[in-house]
Amino acid sequence: MLCDSKRMPAWRQVHRKCQQEVSECCFLEEMVPGNLTVFVEAFRRSKDVVDSCYGSFLQHDYATKIESFKLSYQKLMIPITPKIHAMIFHITEFCSLNSNKGLGPWSEQTSESVHYDFLRMWDNYKIRSTENNTCGKQVLSAVCKYNSQHYGFLNCN
Repeated sequence: MLCDSKRMPAWRQVHRKCQQEVSECCFLEEMVPGNLTVFVEAFRRSKDVVDSCYGSFLQHDYATKIESFKLSYQKLMIPITPKIHAMIFHITEFCSLNSNKGLGPWSEQTSESVHYDFLRMWDNYKIRSTENNTCGKQVLSAVCKYNSQHYGFLNCN
């Protein structure tokens, strides 16, 4: 791995590992019994969707890739989870309503990164007991300090 795993949030490590394993679908296909290759195909098609529309740019054939994923997922004969439902039924509409941009700017990774970043700041402000009368003030101070370092000056008085 090219990055320092001690400094990387756990969710990003898991995400990278999953991407690496999905990239190696061909290897998986050789290992799994014939009746399970539908799962490998679904992994491959999900990677195609991620590559085509989960970044900042939208590939011209992203809708076709979503449809291919939908067909491969249906062959699995397993329930559709909320995230799979969103991928299959809502990404195309969402991207078309947002000037045909990729999903990158609206990714949950962005908010996860903010939470991780804020928690490092919160370590300087947190109070061990919620019975402490300054707990609310400390939360406000931490949020103001974080915002002022990331979004410019914010008056919290």
